[in-house]
Amino acid sequence: MAKRPRKIEGVAEKIRALVRDGKLTFSDHANARMVERQIFQPEVLEVLYKGRREAKKDELTGDHRTYALRNFIHSTERHIRVAVPVDPTQGVVVVTVVELRMG
Repeated sequence: MAKRPRKIEGVAEKIRALVRDGKLTFSDHANARMVERQIFQPEVLEVLYKGRREAKKDELTGDHRTYALRNFIHSTERHIRVAVPVDPTQGVVVVTVVELRMG
């Protein structure tokens, strides 16, 4: 049986540091969802830089853990959630992006 990946302590800060260092990529799925949902890269970056972690939305799939961050984007008045697996040596991959409907 494979070992479960360990949770990364202070993951939101590690994500911000990796993004600042240019270690950010977008999966094909994330790019397609962004087009479909009209969510733009600056909104995603704002979530990654300023968002809060939603630990209850983190997922464990196979041998990797995906972390969820969300933020209210004031310029577009939208709540956006971003899901990213994190590899401290390789960086951050945005795997999906969702607009949350509030109310």
